[in-house]
Amino acid sequence: PFIILLMPALIGLAGLVYDGGMLFAGRREANILAAAAARAGTNDLDETSIYEGDPVMAGSAPASATGFAYAHGADTATAIVIDPKQLEVTVTRQVDLMFLNIVGLGTQTVHGTGKSHVIPGVTAP
Repeated sequence: PFIILLMPALIGLAGLVYDGGMLFAGRREANILAAAAARAGTNDLDETSIYEGDPVMAGSAPASATGFAYAHGADTATAIVIDPKQLEVTVTRQVDLMFLNIVGLGTQTVHGTGKSHVIPGVTAP
């Protein structure tokens, strides 16, 4: 009888551990995706500024960043130009939970943020 009474608690604890790990992994993946999207956006440089010796991002950099994020699994993505040399990307992803689905927590949203900046001193060949 003791084991039968403890079984739901042990299954619940295992569920918290497993689904908690899934949430941590989902958040880590969202942060990695946001950072990669920010780098993709800052790679979109204004060609004239490169030849002038002071590269800045092109106007299409936020669209490039969000396009990258959506292409790699983001549910939502926003890119904000902080200054002409720095971009911040925020993404969200859905994480499906297995054990906590029993108590109504089937899907949770995780957020990730990444920043990237244009490296100064890059000049055209």
